[in-house]
Amino acid sequence: MAGQLPYIESQLAKPTNWVIELGTNDALGNNPNWAGDFANEVNALAAERCVVLVTVGITPPLEPMADQINASIYSAATTHEDFHVLDSSVIYTNPALIGADQVHPTSAGEQELALLIKDAVRSDCGP
Repeated sequence: MAGQLPYIESQLAKPTNWVIELGTNDALGNNPNWAGDFANEVNALAAERCVVLVTVGITPPLEPMADQINASIYSAATTHEDFHVLDSSVIYTNPALIGADQVHPTSAGEQELALLIKDAVRSDCGP
């Protein structure tokens, strides 16, 4: 998450809807400071018109950290009116959509996730 904050901040002046799909590498244990990094991203995006936060998949390699990250995602959406959650569990509970590593979606899973994101932006952010 920390690596994406500079990019997010560089794009804030542009009117846009946001889709944030971060946290998988953090759930794998690569970032012990994920909570602070996530809070920084939420703060940076707090004034934006529409932010869709994609949950981290709950699979054995990502537990229990994914549960904690997802709890923070849901909390951000309840405290920020223009934040919305896209639950990615449909990808991670379908063996045809998740790779053998139980972390990365298959090509079909990526396509399904793209459709879910498209639908979420349309329904949550409007035209």
